[in-house]
Amino acid sequence: MQRNSPGKAAAGAPVFLAQGTADTIVRPYITKQFGDALCKQGAKVTFVEMPGVTHTFAAKESVTAALKWMDERFRGAPPPNSCGR
Repeated sequence: MQRNSPGKAAAGAPVFLAQGTADTIVRPYITKQFGDALCKQGAKVTFVEMPGVTHTFAAKESVTAALKWMDERFRGAPPPNSCGR
């Protein structure tokens, strides 16, 4: 489990995280802790919180924001940063 846990090494690139507040499989506080650890490592993290969204629907509900975020990175736009908010 420890070797399979993300966040042990620096991300090396901007990170997009989306989390549903109603997720009972990956609890929101776990994703928040992961994002905070990435921030402490100096990563630019975009954190999207989706109120009422469960684990089952997180990908569906975040796809538009994720694709827009990726498109902006490929176009060379600087990544937004949720760190420190």
